[in-house]
Parts: sequence; C-alpha cells; structure tokens
Amino acid sequence: MRFASGLDRDFKLAVSWKPEPAGEWVDFELAGFRDESIKPIGFSGDNDSVYFTGVREGERFAALYRLDLQTRNFEKLFGFDNCDVTEVITDFGEVEVVGVKGYTHRPVYHWLKPQDPAAQLYQSLQRAFSGQDVTITSATEDGQLAIAFVDSDVNPGEYYLFDTKAKKASFLRAARAWIDPRQMHPKSPIQLTARDGLDLHGYITRPAGEGPHPMVVLPHGGPHFVRDRWAFDSEVQLLASRGYAVLQVDFRGSGGYGMDFETAGYKEWGAKMQDDITDATLWAIQQKVAIPERICLFGSSYGGYAALMGVAREPDVYRCAVGYAGVYDLELTRKSGDISQSRSGSAFLEKTLGDDLADLRARSPVNLVQKIRAPVLLVHGKEDWRADYEQATAMKKAFEQNGKQFEWMALKGEGHGVYDEASRREVYERILSFLDRHLKPATTDAVVRQVDEE
Repeated sequence: MRFASGLDRDFKLAVSWKPEPAGEWVDFELAGFRDESIKPIGFSGDNDSVYFTGVREGERFAALYRLDLQTRNFEKLFGFDNCDVTEVITDFGEVEVVGVKGYTHRPVYHWLKPQDPAAQLYQSLQRAFSGQDVTITSATEDGQLAIAFVDSDVNPGEYYLFDTKAKKASFLRAARAWIDPRQMHPKSPIQLTARDGLDLHGYITRPAGEGPHPMVVLPHGGPHFVRDRWAFDSEVQLLASRGYAVLQVDFRGSGGYGMDFETAGYKEWGAKMQDDITDATLWAIQQKVAIPERICLFGSSYGGYAALMGVAREPDVYRCAVGYAGVYDLELTRKSGDISQSRSGSAFLEKTLGDDLADLRARSPVNLVQKIRAPVLLVHGKEDWRADYEQATAMKKAFEQNGKQFEWMALKGEGHGVYDEASRREVYERILSFLDRHLKPATTDAVVRQVDEE
C-alpha cells in the first residue's frame, strides 16, 4: 500500500503516498482539483505513476489522470463530455489502464488502447451481446480464457466462459435462474426540465397493456453518491409485474452527473430535491404514463423520507405513501444512526443537511403530519443501524398524536432493509396489498392486518 486518498476528520480531501515501499507516508496536495473528487485507481506497470479520477476546478465531470510520483506532475488521459469516468478497465495483468467506463442513460466506454487484447475482448463481447452490458470478472494471465458477466435492465445477469482464441462463449450459469428476461419490463430513459431549468434524467418502466397506468414513484436512497441505473431492479420489476408504471428520477444531489449536480442537492432535502420528484411526477402525467388520481410514492432510506415529504408537501398529487427504513426527523438524523457517530460523518451531515435546527424541523415529515391526508404505510427494522428505529417510532407517535390513520409494520431482527427471505416476502406482500387498495379500483372490502412484533 503506497498511495491513499480520503477524507480527514473535517471531511476535507487528504492525499498521501510513500516514495519507497519501506518509507514514511508523505502528505501532499493535488492543486486545482475540487474537494472530495480524487479517487485513486492504481499504480502503472513501472510503479512510477498512479492513475486517479478527479474533477478539476471549473470543470463538471470526473476524468482519468496519471500522476508522476517523482515530479508530482499529472496529465489528463480522458474525460467524457457528459458524464463522470466511473470505472477503469485494465489489461489482463490488471496493471495498465486500457479503457474507461461512464454512465449516461446506459453504460458508455472509451478505449485508451483499443488494440490491447483486453480492449479487443471487451469490444468483441459487446458486439456479441448487443443491447446488454458486459463485465469481465476475471481472465487468465495470457488472456486466452475470461469469465464475462452479461446483464441488462431485464436480465439480472448470466456468466459465460469466453475462449478468446476460438471466439466462443460458453454459458456457465444464470445469476438468478428463476427469472425469465422475456417476462420482465424494460426501462426507458427519460429527460425533463425542472421548474428552475435544471435538466433531470431518470427511467420509466411500463407494465403490460396500454397506458396511462397507476404509477409508483420510486425515489432512490442515498441520496448523494447514488443514482438510478439501466440495470435489473427487483423492486421495479415486482411493481411492473403487478400493473404499475414505475417512475425513477435522479433528483439533484444524485451521483454520476457531475459535482455541480450533486452539490446542488446539499441542504435541499425536502426542498428543491423534492420539487424535482414532483416535477417528474407531473411530467409523467402530461406524457400520459400515469393516471393522475392513482399515484403513490414508495421509497427506502432517503427514499422513505422523500415518500413522506411528498404527501406532506403535495397532498393533491399523491394518493398514498410507503416509507421503508426511512428517516423522518432530520434533527434526530444529526444525532442518531451510524453516520452521525463519527466526526467525518457529522461533517458530511452538516454539509448536506445543514445545522439550522429550525430549518431541519421544517423539512422533517415528523413535524408535518397535519398536512398529510394520504394513507401511509411505515415499515422499519428494529435493528436498523443507519436510519435508527427511533425514526419510525417518532413518526408513528406523531401520527397517533394528531389522530391520523396509518399502517405500521415493525420487523424484529431486521436492519436497514430486510434480509431474511420469509420476512422479505411478507414485507413485499404487505406493500403490494397496500398499493392495490389505494391505486386500483376497489373490488371487495379489504381487511388491513397490523404487524408489530414487539
């Protein structure tokens, strides 16, 4: 280990290296790069240089650079015009970088050394599996054999053994053999303009049949450093298989669209970030994707927060909301959960949430219960280390004190998400039942079963 980049206790960028393997660590600055953007990739074959990605001052997207450790000089090798460089592709010895990968609405590639055997292998596999993404998970040193993982929005993934000499790919196994890609629903990329002029991207997954459809808005968790992708998503397919259109929008603050887009979400939880979700919802109505009176929010973690904020801020837009392992009290978030327990985590929360208590309270669903008219289902694990269980109980108490009807599902032994298969089935059946009762035409009187394993 000779090169390191990270964040210090004050959440500031720190870079160190060892001039010699047995030497001491030396700190130095990479002048001209934006805070938090440096990510080391690895050494060059001669051990004299380090590859890294970073965002220069005045630029938007992360590009690939090579740093000469003796002279401290660096050169830009490549950067996409419209997205970050998110991954690098190496030769079969996993030493030299031969290509880079980025992400717009689908994966994009650029080959620095297009004639390298590894680059040639990738390109031939991409031609063979057109319409899907290909990742080489491992290869022999001579490059004669490689294992390729092939996946897409409807295919959870398949493994192939590829003979580069014979140009033959032999099927090994499916990642989830019980999934038939032909029965899945494709993701369609979308683009829209937010009310303040910001460009937004995301995906629509349509169920079978002619639209418009009842729709579930599915805000992602995180919310920072994370984005929705053109990839297989179990929850999306679950909802689409039950007749729901699924809307996913990368609201400001999401990762992958450059640092300006990500930092635009700082201190905008429940504010401009929430406006982006609403704007995407209204766009879906205008595009005849969604039935206006049959739209529900469903999210996990930050997505659970966004679901509850949505029905609080836009009571006339959303029919119902599901909060799953969500955060509902931003003031409490500054004090509970694993992120707040470290100095760097606290600095991160101060940067992304702020420290104005009155503002935090105003952007917390727990304090906005009187504005919520839509039915709500709260699902939370009692051992949640990220969004403390107290988040859910505080929301529950607020509903009870204000005489609001809601549904409650507390899960013993589960954390930030549900990992036991039987419990996961029970959770999704409960969520589907809740959505069906509020988004589909009534056929019989539904009986609501409360689940609270105290």
